[in-house]
This record gives sequence, structure tokens and C-alpha cells, in this order.
Amino acid sequence: MKRSLFLITNLIILFLIAGATMPRTSFSPGYDSVLGYNTIKKATPTQSLTPKNTTNETRNHKANLIATPSPTPTPRHPKVLGTFTLIGPPLPSQPVNKSGTIMIPKISVNSPIVWDVTVNNKAEYNKALNAGVAHALGTPKPSEEIVNSYFFAHSTADERNIARYAAVFTKLHELKVSRDTISIFYNDKRYDYLVIDKTIVSKFDTSVLTKSHTFSSITLQTCDPPGQPINRLLVTGKLIGVYDE
Repeated sequence: MKRSLFLITNLIILFLIAGATMPRTSFSPGYDSVLGYNTIKKATPTQSLTPKNTTNETRNHKANLIATPSPTPTPRHPKVLGTFTLIGPPLPSQPVNKSGTIMIPKISVNSPIVWDVTVNNKAEYNKALNAGVAHALGTPKPSEEIVNSYFFAHSTADERNIARYAAVFTKLHELKVSRDTISIFYNDKRYDYLVIDKTIVSKFDTSVLTKSHTFSSITLQTCDPPGQPINRLLVTGKLIGVYDE
């Protein structure tokens, strides 16, 4: 009996010694041997991350790798784009020469110009008109400045005689206001004019020679009716473009 009590007492002592020396980490997870209760905390659920749109990111990345072209600079001069000179609207043919030619596509005119013809010298202007279109002496040459250049030419009642009499302006009356154009080549430049007016005046009216506008213009004159020196048909053109040739 005494021996049994002795063994039991020794076992209890060993158990207590073992319990005192056992490291706390050997207990069940979350159990505090000092506080005596479970200290496990509920895990806070982490927020699920919204998957990124990897497709768009890839596209944007690729787009960034592509060199963005530089914007085209706005030309300071209406006739010049960068270092290139703009070309005028196409004409049906090449001018007779680039130092003095008038072209009117609507009525198939492509004629040389005789410059500085004296309007009150019949022999002189008849000689000039036989060669083409005459420019009136004392009126300015085509320019971007505010000037009015004056030109005149023969017309004929019979269109079959246009070539025979150099009647270049026979069909001048067919030009439409705000629609048809006239091109003058002078000193390697091309001046384009838009028809803005058609007027019939008396053959004795000389004021038309000195008429001016608030813009650069030309005036074309011929007989009206064609081939009959009763009145004068005047066609006015407004400058709309200048091009290097």
C-alpha cells in the first residue's frame, strides 16, 4: 500500500515538472496556458482583387510603342504647304508661253498676250490683235496688289472665222458669273481669276480703262454683238489664286 502511494506521488511530481518545462508552442494552436482560453481569432477575409483588363493594358502598351506622327504644320502663306508650292487647278492644256498667255477653259481660249499696246493707235492695236490678245498700255500688269489689268481682243459674228481673224473673244459672252475662270500667265507666274461680272457699255465709254476695285482684278473687252463695234462687252475677273510656274 505504501509502495503504491509512493509511485503515485512520483508520477504526479514528474507530470508537474514536465508541464512546467514544456514549451508553450507545444500546446494546441490558440490555447493560452496562462489565460486558460482559446485565443484563435477568426481570419479576416481578404478582399478579392478585381482582375485587371490585361487585354486593354496590352493594347495600350503596344499603342505607346508606336511612334506618334508629328502634326502637319499650318502653312503661313496660302500658296505654300511646308516647303512645297501648291499647284493650281489643272488646265486642259499648257500655255502658249509663261511670260504672256491668257487661258479661258470654258471657251477654249489659249492665246498669247501682246503687252503695252496703245489703245488709240489703230495700226498698233490691229497688229497686236492679229497676234492674239492685247494688254492696254497704262494699265497695270497682273499682280497680287490691288490693280486692274485691261485686255481686249477681236470677236466675229461667224465662229468659223475665229482662227482666220484671231477673234479670240468671240465666245466671251458665254462665260458664267461666279462659275468660270480665267488664267493669265505672266513672268512665270499663273494668276487665276473668277468671273464676277459681265457688263455691256457704250463703245465711247473710256472710263472702263481706269476702273478700279478693292481687290486685284482684270477686265476683258470685245465688241458686242460679236464682230460688230456697236457696244463693248466687259467681263471682270477677281483674283483667286497665284501659282509659281
